[in-house]
Amino acid sequence: MDELRPFKDPADAQLYDAINKDEWRRALQLIEKREKKLKKGLLSDWLMACKASVLLMLPEPVKKSQGRSALETLFERNPPIVDFNALVTLQMFAEKRNDLDPRISTFWMKAATAQPGDEDLHTYWFNKCFWLDDWQGARKAAMTYAKNFSSKREPFFWNIFATYKASKDEKVSSQERTLCGKLAHKWCAKAAEDTPLSKDQELKNGRVLRTSRDVLFLLDVYESDNRHEESLEILDSDRTGIQSRIGKRSWSLVLRKIKLLEYLQRWPALFRYCFEILIEADPTTELPKKHGFGEFGNNWSIWASMVEAATKHRTTKFDIADWYPSLSETVACGTQKSLFEIALLVCCIYIRRTDDQHLRNPICAMMLVRKNLVLLENDEYRRLEHQAALAENFYTYFALYGGKTFCFNDLKPYLDALPVAQIQHFFQKATKLISTIESNSGQDSGKAPSATTVMLRVNLLKIDYFTNLSRLQDLKCPAEDASFRRFVLDCIQVYNLGIESRESGNGGQSGERFPGDDGGLMAAIGLLKMYLEGSYRKGVLQAITILQHLIYHSPSNYEAFVLLTLLYIRLGAGCIAVEHYHQLSIKNIQLPNTSWILCTRLSTIHPHSPHTKPSNSAVQVNVDPVVHLSQSLEYHLHLEERDRQEMYEFLQLEEYASLIKAMENTAFNTKGYAKHMLLVERLRIERLSGISPDPKYQSLPDESTPNAAIIDNRDTIPVPRWESPGSKQLLDLIMPGKWPKAGWLSQQLFIAKTFKSATNKDILPYKTNEDGFYVPDTDQEDDTTAQESTQYKLAQECHSMLLVYRDKMSEGAIRRQNSIAVLHSLETIERRQREANESMSAAPMGSGKVLWDVTETIAAPDWRFFHMVYIGLDSCTLIKSTMDVIEDGNRNFQLITPQQVAEQTSTIRKLCEEYRAQVHATARGLQKDLSDGKHNSELLATIIGQTQVSEDEDPITYWIRRIAVPESAVELTVARLCQAWTEALENICRLTSS
Repeated sequence: MDELRPFKDPADAQLYDAINKDEWRRALQLIEKREKKLKKGLLSDWLMACKASVLLMLPEPVKKSQGRSALETLFERNPPIVDFNALVTLQMFAEKRNDLDPRISTFWMKAATAQPGDEDLHTYWFNKCFWLDDWQGARKAAMTYAKNFSSKREPFFWNIFATYKASKDEKVSSQERTLCGKLAHKWCAKAAEDTPLSKDQELKNGRVLRTSRDVLFLLDVYESDNRHEESLEILDSDRTGIQSRIGKRSWSLVLRKIKLLEYLQRWPALFRYCFEILIEADPTTELPKKHGFGEFGNNWSIWASMVEAATKHRTTKFDIADWYPSLSETVACGTQKSLFEIALLVCCIYIRRTDDQHLRNPICAMMLVRKNLVLLENDEYRRLEHQAALAENFYTYFALYGGKTFCFNDLKPYLDALPVAQIQHFFQKATKLISTIESNSGQDSGKAPSATTVMLRVNLLKIDYFTNLSRLQDLKCPAEDASFRRFVLDCIQVYNLGIESRESGNGGQSGERFPGDDGGLMAAIGLLKMYLEGSYRKGVLQAITILQHLIYHSPSNYEAFVLLTLLYIRLGAGCIAVEHYHQLSIKNIQLPNTSWILCTRLSTIHPHSPHTKPSNSAVQVNVDPVVHLSQSLEYHLHLEERDRQEMYEFLQLEEYASLIKAMENTAFNTKGYAKHMLLVERLRIERLSGISPDPKYQSLPDESTPNAAIIDNRDTIPVPRWESPGSKQLLDLIMPGKWPKAGWLSQQLFIAKTFKSATNKDILPYKTNEDGFYVPDTDQEDDTTAQESTQYKLAQECHSMLLVYRDKMSEGAIRRQNSIAVLHSLETIERRQREANESMSAAPMGSGKVLWDVTETIAAPDWRFFHMVYIGLDSCTLIKSTMDVIEDGNRNFQLITPQQVAEQTSTIRKLCEEYRAQVHATARGLQKDLSDGKHNSELLATIIGQTQVSEDEDPITYWIRRIAVPESAVELTVARLCQAWTEALENICRLTSS
């Protein structure tokens, strides 16, 4: 219960305790006992409020009626209630009943008018409206507070904030929103106008802007009302601008000004502003410091904005002498220059005057200018000139920063603008440069490679992969392409160089990421592509071997753990995937973005708790997926409450710009895709494993309507993205099935709702506003597997029958029409179940479709097998529950003759039992084949060869042996993989034997 003021009477404290514990009958007894003792008319406002509210909480209709009558009496009372405890109690009970009567706000208004000096009353009223997102109520509270406490700063800005939020609230009418936007702007303008030039004057008036954060809030209000021109004036003002006393040259205000200039398309002004900041940032310049940012101005956002302005306004020429007369003396061929020419001039000034430490941004800016010139130039000869200049800048950058981890990401945007000939020429020069550096460092004479030379080779391989090899998806079999195999071999050799560098002490401290790590990642990705797009069967096993070796020596390599998690999920080894996901040590705040790594389709691949302990982990790891899903869902369920607490703290600190951003983040997380995906997986695991449904998660499908606006908040950054645009991305290749989007989520929530309707008679199926029932949009992009699509269609048939038997029946033609529809649905379900049974009976022989051909003699169950089986078992559960409803409902409605119902439902039930029996037999057969250990030696030989292979015979296997992967570690990986498959198959046998 909300905090009340201290009670003078101990009996009031006793009543408060009963209410706080939701003991409504005890509370009512205490109130009635007090009534008998007190004379008529002496009952306090708080006791009357408690009585009305407690009566409304009781289940009896008579008591509820008495409560409504008592509450109406309080609403109509004159003089109004002014007791703080009574008002808080009425507010609190209204929230408990989820019945916030608009007249509650009138209570507060009358009380605030009657008690203008009660500041606690004013602040509580506003804070409660703020907590409930009642912005119209918050406006009234803040305006009353500001009126009664005219000298205070808080209520004035609270009023502006609440009015600003009301202007964006969809619950408020359009006309009212427009009015609120104008009022918020008016009050902000007044605050800006009254902001003094000196700090002494500020103390006399609290209703002014005091910090740059206040200015950011004002800009939010202005821009929400489309007053961008005025926003720009605010930033240039002597009172509130960037150079003002309160602006204090805030970098946030600088970025805001750049954003405004871009929005208003004032390209010359934007260019000149960035130009001046960059010229002043040059440490060797002797020009006057107008903006005062110094070297901090050498920021990439400034360079990028300057180039964008030059690109958008490229025809007009300007006289540099008008901007900086002293600079014009250094310019040849006249001072009339286009913005592109001036941008290149600034880049050249930096490159000539500054050291290597400050050259990264200017060289990237020069490449961006050259790239834009290439794309915009129509004349072929001039385009070639620009491409040649870009290639020269490209090589210059690589020569300076090729040994840095950020090199490839900086160069990637410009690779598409270079022709093949220039790229080949670059490779020749870069290779020669690396050879020279290695020779000078003594590497040719046997000295261990340095971290710089290893990173140079890694970045060169990334560029090669981006420009050439990632585009080989048109090849039918990349594994047979000599250049692809050569690339993989080069990556393994570079990874080996990284190992040598690390062992010599040149590659960083133990536990950190090492320069050669990306070489190992690229080798693994290359092997995966050879496996996924070709016929290199051992590619995936060798990729796992390299990644396991990598994370052993570099336990901080996030990408390697992510790839291993996705790989083991794809191979159907869910328990190992959960182990590796656990080792990522993901923080709670990262869960909304990263939980997809493990949980995408997890319930159809690894829905069971472990039966064996992890054998290769020194740390106790819980590999039960329900635990991970529950932890993630718990975080999501409490996220909004935590965000609201953070927002409340921002409000008290008067950090209104931060408060607005926090509210946007809350909306982003609340509507996030990840929460809904986790819910779908959790509900399916409950159904498959027979776990008792957790009440906390049962209402979510109702709240998460399929057509709601869902924001995709999944973060794919942890997966390496080294492919060129338009080529197949690694994530698309390695994911188990298609990347789930809105269509997948819509269908899965529909299935979950249908399950609830089939198993709970109090829950009705989806309906539309008219007649019929809700059907998710079928025009959405296809992002489901064949099995998921089949289950969705089956759920639609079950749903239509549930609607018939759960809804009120009509007479005549509607009755006959429904009986025909039910018979048709039963026939459709029977046909689909027969097809599922046929697919299951063919599964062991369907190698390559639902089984993984590890070698010519070994076939193992990968994700496709488990996905097919678990969705099939889940569908059988839905069918059986639906048959129960039909058999029970037909006794009451007699839509179909009892004989027809018995025949159809009996046939369908038998088909479901046959499916379970076939699944059990198939799983037991595969388990027997994998559990005796006879395949371990063959799998081991597949990865590292039966004997010591030569480099000429099998160079990739030779180099995997050479990187000192212990054979015992490979044996352990193979044994654990077979154990994971055996465990997963055992779970299927347990489910189907009951």
